[in-house]
Parts: sequence; C-alpha cells; structure tokens
Amino acid sequence: MEPQTIRTVYATSAEVAIDPAEALRYMGAQPGDEAAQALLEACMEKAQRAFSYRACFARFPVSLTREHVALPFGTVQSADLAKHLDGCDQIWLLAATAGFAIDRLISKYSALQPSHGLCYQALGAAAIEAWCDQLCAFLQQQEILPLTTRFSPGYGDFSLEHQPALLSLLDTQRRIGLTLSEGGMMLPTKSVTAIVGIRASFSAELLSQSCASGCAACSKQCAFRKPD
Repeated sequence: MEPQTIRTVYATSAEVAIDPAEALRYMGAQPGDEAAQALLEACMEKAQRAFSYRACFARFPVSLTREHVALPFGTVQSADLAKHLDGCDQIWLLAATAGFAIDRLISKYSALQPSHGLCYQALGAAAIEAWCDQLCAFLQQQEILPLTTRFSPGYGDFSLEHQPALLSLLDTQRRIGLTLSEGGMMLPTKSVTAIVGIRASFSAELLSQSCASGCAACSKQCAFRKPD
C-alpha cells in the first residue's frame, strides 16, 4: 500500500527544547546531584550544536483483530499493538532522528572522557524524546480526534523484525538519512520509529492522554522507564 503523502520536516536545536531533568534521569543522576548538573551544563552547548533534527511521517488506514494488526506493510501479530490501537481506524507512521553528529560526540568522548560520553548519550536520548513529543503535538494539531501515545517496534510483543518494512515504507534513508545496521540497530542511534493511532471517537479524557511518551504504552521495565 502506498501512502498518499509522506511529509518530511526539519528543525534546528533552537526549535527543540530539551528538558534538563530528563537528561539527568538518563544519566542516572539523583535529585540534587550538583556534579551531574554541572557536567550537563558543560556538555549542553556542544551537544546542541551537534543535533540535526529530521523526521518523516504519513497517515494510513488500519484494521485490527484481537491479536493482529493490518498495517500498510503487512499484517503483524501483536496483541499489545492491537490493544494499543483499539478504537482506531487510522494511524500515523513516524520516523525521527537527531542526526549523526551526536553519535560522533558520544563515540569520541566515551573513549576520551567516559563521564562526558555518558552525558552526551543522555542528552541525545532526551533530545530525540523531545523531538518526538514535538512532532506528536504537531500531528495532534492536524486532527480533530485524539491520538494515542507512540508505540514502537520492540514495545511489548510488537517485534523489531518489522523495523525494516517500516523504514522502507517511509523511505527514511533518502528522506532523513535513517538506516539499519546489519545487526538491526538504527543509524543514527538517536532515532525513533513509532505508530500513533488516530482514535475514531472523541473524548476530553483521551485528548488529554494523547501524544505522551511511549513509556506508558510499553510493558517492559527498563532502567530508563519514566515514572507512571
């Protein structure tokens, strides 16, 4: 199935606000950790110069049963994704990246100054999260109906094996420079792909829940999970 339109957008560092508290959380810093705060401030300017935000997205119809979801690149078996999209008859497919330069900073400083490498890693994670939140807020502005939270390959039982088809459908290599390594890692590493459901009915409660972080939709308990 071909999309009617794939839209590509870009943003500068000045247009994407990184939450310092999120970066500190990714660093594993405890509240009041002045050394971590000082390190974050020391690394912020160089990180901001490295970010090159790009994204592409397209809208598609979707149909589902209890354990299967008919996506534009084929039907996938995922009870978790089907549950997440319950009440949706359309979706946005989204791919976003913060660019390669932050990867080079992480690699360089991980070897030279590991604490700085960790900080750039955390800033990159906070940056792509902020970029995705901004993109989802933009998508919500295009809709009268509420959107779901983001749901990415690797969440719950939605297998990472579907990542290549999603990237191919959105033509990410040509549009935003996003590819997969032989091992299946997204390159640049600070990148996200996601499905965002468009609900078929309106409620104020659902609207207030839309576009939030995908952590709420993921059943995995990773070290970087946001508090519920």
